[in-house]
Amino acid sequence: MLKTLITAALTAGLLIAPGLAFAETSPEPAPVTMDAARASIDVVVIHATKDGEVDPALAGLGKTLQRAFKGYEGFAKLDEASASLGEGDAHQLRLVNGRELSFQFVGVDRDGFLQVHIELDGLRSTVRVKDGGTFFQAGRGYKDGMIVLAFRAKLAG
Repeated sequence: MLKTLITAALTAGLLIAPGLAFAETSPEPAPVTMDAARASIDVVVIHATKDGEVDPALAGLGKTLQRAFKGYEGFAKLDEASASLGEGDAHQLRLVNGRELSFQFVGVDRDGFLQVHIELDGLRSTVRVKDGGTFFQAGRGYKDGMIVLAFRAKLAG
């Protein structure tokens, strides 16, 4: 009788234990949803050339540009745009080479990174960037160099 009770208790424990373990296992965290999340996205359009100097208007980016784009020494600011975007909102900008750039604030992921989607000449890319961080997209030929786009994304408010 005692053996039967122990066997029954162990069997019940084995049947219940997986359910308890499952109940205690938390699901993967959902992405952060901020209904009122807005981001300020600034884009600086830069002409990079093999020779020349860094435009004084790019003083804050000069050293970063020189490190990121080895072989290029001249960096001139051509244009800039800023947009305050809610989640899912996009902004278009016609570049100096006639191409259309579209950038969209996708939202904030569960790790707190801002997600920015860019589209240009068939390129479609979503970038994760820290709040207040800068990233570059480059390679489109222009005159005697190339166009570099410097994006800065920061949560508004």
